Amino acid sequence: MARLSKHLPQHVYNIREFGDIDKSISPELDNLDKFSKEVEDNQFIQTARDRGLTRYEKMFKLPTDNDIEIRRVNLLNLYNTKANYTHRWLRQYLTTLVGESEYLVLLNGFSLTVSISTGKAHLRDKIFEDLRNKIPANIALTVNLLASHDMDIYTGFIHRTMDKFNY
Repeated sequence: MARLSKHLPQHVYNIREFGDIDKSISPELDNLDKFSKEVEDNQFIQTARDRGLTRYEKMFKLPTDNDIEIRRVNLLNLYNTKANYTHRWLRQYLTTLVGESEYLVLLNGFSLTVSISTGKAHLRDKIFEDLRNKIPANIALTVNLLASHDMDIYTGFIHRTMDKFNY
């Protein structure tokens, strides 16, 4: 009688038939609330349940996994790579993947050249594949390896005269 009775006027509150109607309708309304909450949760990858994650995996043509957290992480990684391409995004992506000073980016008209240090050579194919999927199709992409002499290396020393000191 908790669900329906709170919406009834006071003069019909104590009628037995309304109590029976409330008892018969309450399980259906509870199921409706449960399913509407599930639909709402499945709208977002972070809160999606098994049914919602399965739907996202079908949309992105991903294989399913038994662990729900692994499925969620895979979808979030894929979804986050669908952001728009910008020069700022490219620098953040490369910094995350290879390190702050381990790459060089040259954009010349419709040609993008990304050079990474030889220490990160194992990532060359992954970077090329990811960037090819990310950057616009009209930009030619080249991923090279940087030789150590291509990178900026700064050396220096401090020279202080001893004229302040008397011997």
